[in-house]
Formats: sequence, structure tokens, C-alpha cells
Amino acid sequence: MKTVIIYGGQGNVQSKHLCQLVKTPKGEILFSKLQATDLESYQLMMDVINHKVSLDNVHASMLANFLYNDWLTNDEKIVSGIGFSAHSAGIFNVLYASGSTSFENIIHFIKRRAQLIENCHVSEELWLLMVENIDMFSKDVLKEQSEKVKLAIITDDRAGVIAMDQVNRSFFDDVMTNKGYFYKLKQLGVKAPYHTDFLNESKEQYKQLIESLDISQNDDYDYIFHCDQLVDEILYQWINLFNWRAIKETIIEKDAEIIDISPNRFISSQLQKMKKRGRKQL
Repeated sequence: MKTVIIYGGQGNVQSKHLCQLVKTPKGEILFSKLQATDLESYQLMMDVINHKVSLDNVHASMLANFLYNDWLTNDEKIVSGIGFSAHSAGIFNVLYASGSTSFENIIHFIKRRAQLIENCHVSEELWLLMVENIDMFSKDVLKEQSEKVKLAIITDDRAGVIAMDQVNRSFFDDVMTNKGYFYKLKQLGVKAPYHTDFLNESKEQYKQLIESLDISQNDDYDYIFHCDQLVDEILYQWINLFNWRAIKETIIEKDAEIIDISPNRFISSQLQKMKKRGRKQL
């Protein structure tokens, strides 16, 4: 494997990125395709661009992420034998770029996925956590407070994403202070507790929804995720911890050219930091 294309996940795209997109010929074609596929989804994106809808909206956030990633994709780079990976919801761009499902299927899926989240009536959302040792934090804090706080993503040894209700913020701060942790916490604007069992009750409904994607995995490419099959990976990510650290370690081991499809190339930056830390430990 000489090349790995890696897509960014939900919560990284901003309205300015969409404004940039629609002013280009490729963006115009993409939005025309969206309009022809689903008028409601098209109008939602126009409302985001016109500042009528925030990207805190679950449907808008995921749809914007998919469209922006697709706009950044250079189809000429997609050749047999390359690898694909993605951070979280970037997997839907992997599905489309690899030819494993259609644009139309994904657009309809994203809308129905957002409706499922809204019907779950969950109050937890995602928060970026910076801490001295994410593994120690997980064992020391989360095991005691698992009903209120769950680890959703392990980013690296010192960072991750937790799922927690806003009302439990002061409680979390008290626990961390009492245990002597130095940390930083920031709301990500992703209003759903993805990658945690806060979504357990909707697992079967989500499994049925995944079937609507009609996935036929294209084995001309390699895929670097938790599971070998994309259909299994999508279901796995719904309620299980997303170990981004482990996936990045596997990518680094491939020693391949990285095509980073994310705003500000944050994935490349993360990979470089991991490589430097790895060299220091040798």
C-alpha cells in the first residue's frame, strides 16, 4: 500500500468552508447534485451558508462534513490498491469514494440518521478533553462515573472525546479537581453521544438504517478501521469507543503517502505528533 486517503470526521467543518465550496465550479456541481437528490437537504445547506441554521444541528453537521470532504477529494488519486481510513463519520466519504455505495444512498441515510438521533431524545453531547494520561483518566474517573460520563474517542495518549450532558459539567469539574487532574475541556458542538452506549436503545434501528445504504464493499482498496467490513464498522462505531489512536498507529506502520482530507489538515498534524513521540520513546 503506497497511499492512504484519510477523511476528517464530524465537527470540524465550519460554515466558512461551505461558503468557500459553493463559489467553485466543482462546488456548484456538487450542490446541484444535492438539490436533485433531496431538496430538503439542499435547503438545509443553503440555510447554513446564509446563517439561518447552525452547524450544531445534527443533520447539518454531518451533511456538511460529507459534502466538504467530497469536494476536497481528488478522484485521480483513487486507484486500485490504495488504502482508505477516516476519523469517525468520515467513513461515509470512504463508502462513496470507494464506490461501495451511491451518493444518493448516503444523502438519504444522513437525513434519516439525524432523525433517529432526534427520536432518541438523548441529552449528552461530545466534549474535547485534554488530560495528562487518557488511559489513567479512563480507569480512574470513568469507571466510577460511567452513568454520567463516557469516553467516546481516544485521540492520543493525552487527548480524547467524552460524552456528557451539559448539566453534569460542574459535577465533572469537581470530580477532576478532587482527584488532582490538570485538564482542559471544550464543547465540540456535536449534539449526540456517538461512539458510546448512551445510544444503546437505538442500536437495532440503526442496524436497519444501515441496510438502506445497500453497501457492496469494493475490495480493490484496503480499509483501515476497527472492523474488516465497512458495514460492520459503521454499526460498531454507533455504540463503541472509537480508538482513533490505534487506527493512526496502524496507518503509521504502513509507512505510506498520506492524503489528508480534513480542514486545516489536522490529521497530518496528529500523525506527525505521534511519530515524534514514538521516536522519543525509542
